[in-house]
Amino acid sequence: MVFSFLDEVPLRAPFRVSQVGLDRELVAWLKAVGIEEGTTLEVLRRGIFGGPLHVRTSLGCELAVHRAIAKGIRVEKGEVDARVAAASGPDLDLAPLSASTAA
Repeated sequence: MVFSFLDEVPLRAPFRVSQVGLDRELVAWLKAVGIEEGTTLEVLRRGIFGGPLHVRTSLGCELAVHRAIAKGIRVEKGEVDARVAAASGPDLDLAPLSASTAA
């Protein structure tokens, strides 16, 4: 398994939290918002100039995580959790309408 920290992972790829190496108060807060060992996470966006990470949990909760906190969250490559896929919503087909359907 490849281990990394949350601040280093590619966008839109599922990662499982393997360890949270932060102080007790931050660990408690992260657990309250749904980030703990075993949780599947997906980084949706990164804030510019070292800003926060926009993260989605396996339960569909989306939140901003400060980069300093993300550096304390160890993750491993995870499988796509069905709850993450469901929270993402359907893929939209944005193909142009054909002449026969554009009436």
